[in-house]
Formats: sequence, structure tokens, C-alpha cells
Amino acid sequence: PEAYKEDVSPREAIPDIVSLAALKEPVDSSVRLHDALGLPAGQHRFTLCRLGKSVELFELLPVFASLGAHLLEERPYELSRADGQTAWVYDVTMKLPTHGSESLSADQAARFCEAFLAAWRGESEVDGLNALVSSTSLSWREVGWIRAWLQYARQLGSPFSYQYSERMILSNGTIAE
Repeated sequence: PEAYKEDVSPREAIPDIVSLAALKEPVDSSVRLHDALGLPAGQHRFTLCRLGKSVELFELLPVFASLGAHLLEERPYELSRADGQTAWVYDVTMKLPTHGSESLSADQAARFCEAFLAAWRGESEVDGLNALVSSTSLSWREVGWIRAWLQYARQLGSPFSYQYSERMILSNGTIAE
């Protein structure tokens, strides 16, 4: 579509084209987090490519919020593939909690994408602890261990509520690492 051509440079479109071509089944999705050309320092672009049914922003917001992402802009594009299937590209501009650097490392981007997909697919909880993926070097599976430990401690009679423990861990992320 014309809006996509205006908003996305050919260089930035190549990974989208590759991702869309790799999608086989309806509702298949792929994601990518990257530093895009022309964005101010500290802002990143998240791209969700999806085959078939569109996604409403309200479906994505809880997952992004749990990961500590502050969404600044969302641009959906509907595309028709050569095989006639409808595909969607969602470009989301966001800010993430940082720990020292305004730019993303490949490891940070991969961990964020894995955590997003895990939460999106229901493989992990959608709660505030997921923000540890963005603000520390923990993976979504390691955050799952912390979550389980907090729930277990509560069952053992810890005087601290789950919410209090979550806030303390999030405000002192390095202790979780």
C-alpha cells in the first residue's frame, strides 16, 4: 500500500518482506525489535508481521505494558501477498526501560522479542515482572523462575505480598540478575 511505501524505506522493508514470506499458517506471527533510522535516541521500532486476521491495539497493549514498553506510535499496514493471503505489518515506536545504553544490543532485542511472543502465545504470565526482560539481562524463562519463587514464598507464609515483592524486584533489578 502507498502508506507503507511512504513510511518505510526500501532498506527497512527487506526484513518485513522476508518475515512475511516465511509465514505459512493463518495467524502466524513474527516480530523484530530494532533501532530505526531517524528515530531519536532511546526510541526503538517493534515490527509485528502477521498472516490472516488483524490484531487490535488493545490486544497488544497489556503485553507491551508488562514488558515495560511505553508506546509512542502504532502504524498498521494491510498487505496482500502473491498467494492472495492477507498479511499485516504493525510498526510500533516505543521507549524501553534502559540500563546504561539508549541503543539496543542484539541480545536485548532478541530477549524482548522472545518474551513478547511467549506472553502473546500464553506461554508466560502477563504481569509486571516481565519488565525485567527489558531492564536487566534476564530471559522470559528466568523471569518465570522468579515469579514461581515469589508465589512459592507467599504459600510458605512470607509476610510480603506478591505485589510488594514484585515492586521491590523491579526497582532493584540487579538483585534479580
